[in-house]
Amino acid sequence: MADFLIQTINGQVKHDMFEHDYSNYTPSGTIEFIRKYLSNYHDIHSEIKPINIPAELWSFEYLKRMPILLEKHSEYFPKEDVFVKSNNKVKGYTGIIHGSKREHIPEGEYIVSRIMNIESEWRGFVHNGKLVGIQNYSGDFTKMPDINLINKMIRNYTYSPAAYTIDVGLNDIEGTFLIEIHCLFSCGFYGFSESRIIPQMILRGFQSLLKSSSMSNHAIS
Repeated sequence: MADFLIQTINGQVKHDMFEHDYSNYTPSGTIEFIRKYLSNYHDIHSEIKPINIPAELWSFEYLKRMPILLEKHSEYFPKEDVFVKSNNKVKGYTGIIHGSKREHIPEGEYIVSRIMNIESEWRGFVHNGKLVGIQNYSGDFTKMPDINLINKMIRNYTYSPAAYTIDVGLNDIEGTFLIEIHCLFSCGFYGFSESRIIPQMILRGFQSLLKSSSMSNHAIS
């Protein structure tokens, strides 16, 4: 049986859990809450690194674009408007910028790609290698994604967390494409309500996060 530590929100974010030993609990709350928990109970102080686009899915078939990984000051940064997303930290800088005017973005590595037209966005929920739900979270809910393609992504993403979300977009010209993948923690469920498995997914997602964060923390130290 798992014990969960739920973040207290009473008009503000509170990290008020540290009067007791909750080191064997599974935290559920904001990114800041999770980071504070990792720091206090597991001595992990590094940024939480996102999955974004796993290596197995870095192909035009799934992305309908070919992003590149670039440091902020790279000489290869495109000189036109591009979409950029931090590849160093969860909830890091994300936005559309002109490549020649990037001095205001934080230092670090970015996924850089052409700007995609997204008419509808969906979040899939994956548990033990199976798609267990999918919810529309932005755009036209009448435009359904290609479930067969999503399942193919899931099959090919072999080194995956036990529980994660897979965000996809679509438009009438390019069809369905991968936006990003997240280990299942601090994520919006957008109406996904499979209460029978959600607690187990949160538990397995955090266990995957803890394992990967511990490995990164040891590599840094």
